[in-house]
Amino acid sequence: MKTLYDFRIYVEREKNKRRGAFFFNFAPDEGLLFQEEITFLREIIGRGAGGSYAALTKEVTFPHELSDEQIYCYFSLLPDFDSGEVEKRDLHYGKLSLLEIANLLRHNDPSEALKGMFRFRDEMHLSGDIREFFSRLCDSFLVAWPDTAVEMKIYQRARGLLPYRDPWEEIRNGIFDGAAMYVKNNARLLKENELSGEKPFQTHAWNAMPDVFYELDALGQTGRGGYEVSFRQLVTAGKEERMYLDLLPVKGIQAQRKDRIPIGDDMVYLKEKGYGRADRWYRQKWNLYDSSGDFLYLVYVYTESFMREYLRGPKRARSAARILKKNYRRNDDLPRNIRGMKAMIQDEEFALAIDRGVKAYLRAHPEIRENLEASQEEKKRSQSRKRSEDSRRRREEAKELQKKQIYEMDHEQLSKDKIDKERLAQAKKEMDHLSGMLHEGNLDYD
Repeated sequence: MKTLYDFRIYVEREKNKRRGAFFFNFAPDEGLLFQEEITFLREIIGRGAGGSYAALTKEVTFPHELSDEQIYCYFSLLPDFDSGEVEKRDLHYGKLSLLEIANLLRHNDPSEALKGMFRFRDEMHLSGDIREFFSRLCDSFLVAWPDTAVEMKIYQRARGLLPYRDPWEEIRNGIFDGAAMYVKNNARLLKENELSGEKPFQTHAWNAMPDVFYELDALGQTGRGGYEVSFRQLVTAGKEERMYLDLLPVKGIQAQRKDRIPIGDDMVYLKEKGYGRADRWYRQKWNLYDSSGDFLYLVYVYTESFMREYLRGPKRARSAARILKKNYRRNDDLPRNIRGMKAMIQDEEFALAIDRGVKAYLRAHPEIRENLEASQEEKKRSQSRKRSEDSRRRREEAKELQKKQIYEMDHEQLSKDKIDKERLAQAKKEMDHLSGMLHEGNLDYD
């Protein structure tokens, strides 16, 4: 019967094989290695195997990176993963489980495996520390199985991971219906809570983005202030860039014969032939300049600030000092673009245009103000009821306290310190003397 010791020997033997093969430009299929390791361990450990819990605090991509205790723990967690019961402490184990799915170790068909990956993602309620891993996994799966590109696009779009259309081209043509998604995808510095838009003023700030864009576009068209670039040019300025993919071990990547895989409206995956090394894959897409990304962030900040003001939320400062101090030349940004952005921000009409956009949105949706007024009135009534209840409760507590004090005064309990022991002894002596006299007949009862 095989043991984990045999597994360690097997892994070391495979490592030695690869070291010798690299000299001949042999690029190992890491996905195949992952599959073989999992298959080897399945012969030793069954699903749901018992064992104590072993914490995993770092990302691993191969089972051999786990300790013996962690291997047993991983296989014991698989039934929980299948039922969608994933705790935050188990997210690194969950990544290994996702790799199993991507390597078709639980499905025979790539389409079913892709569906399983996204189902697992939805059940895990992915947090920020695993979102990047899932994105890398999607890249790896797509390179290994390019025929799933259409399905991949559908799944990603349904979860907001890929836009439904090309908002870049639409904005260049003055169509701003997708402005909110465009800002979310391209604005630098946006925080997680701002992206989620959980607060009412955040939700309405995102909804108001098309109106804000229309007002800013009108401002840019006038040429006032010598911006040098229009609003449309400013928010779409960038260049084509390639980003090498940090692929995960998914079987089939090295054997992929295609050199070009289109995905999305402005994105394509390309293979770079490796001469003397393994082939590499990169994603080529249009990336905005840093100045454009920061400008979009500032547009959101100002929009949310005005929305807070009108919806009576906590105030948020409107300041562009941080952005105005940057020179943006380090990342090949265009000087003309930088000057135009800073001129537009410093123009007092910039804030006024955003204010007009927010007001236009609120005018088009009067129910927002009406609901706010109703909510404020209900809040006032609730506070008034609470104050009345608190006042009544305090009066009742005062009455109860007064009754208790009167009772204690009328029924004061004697303590040992208050008893005069000498007087008590004298009274007892006198009572004994009288009792004796009565008993002897010296005193007549009559």
